[in-house]
Amino acid sequence: MKLTDLEPQFVRYETKDEVRDFIVGDPATWHERGNPVEYRVRLCESKVYVNTLAEAQGIMFLCPVCFAANGGNVGTHSCEVTFEGRGALPSQGTQNKQGPVRWNVSGDSYENLTTTPSIQLIGGCNWHGYITNGDVT
Repeated sequence: MKLTDLEPQFVRYETKDEVRDFIVGDPATWHERGNPVEYRVRLCESKVYVNTLAEAQGIMFLCPVCFAANGGNVGTHSCEVTFEGRGALPSQGTQNKQGPVRWNVSGDSYENLTTTPSIQLIGGCNWHGYITNGDVT
C-alpha cells in the first residue's frame, strides 16, 4: 500500500502558553455560586501540519491494517511517527512506557519516505510494519 493512500500529514510539535478557564470550587455547586472561574496560563502541546519533510518533526497517517479492514478512512485510527534529530522535545510526539520513541527518516516527500526501524503499535490492531520508499507494509 502506498503511504499517499493513507492521508499522510507532516507535523511539527509546538508548546505554547494558552489561557484556560478553570472552575473555582466544587463543580457540583458551580451554577448556584454564579459560575465562578479563574483564568490560568498553562503550557499546552499541539501539532501543526506542515507541507514538507524538511520542516517536519513527524508524520501522521491512517493505520494501514484498519484502512484495509474498513475499506477506507471511516472508523480508521491514525498512526504517528516522530522523527529522530528534528528537535521534538521529550514530552512531544510518540511515547511508550519508557519515554519518547523516535525514528530515523530519509527521502524528501510522501512518495519516497523511509523510516527505520519498524513501526509497532501496542494495543488496538497491533499493526507492525515499515515505511520504505513510500510503501507501507
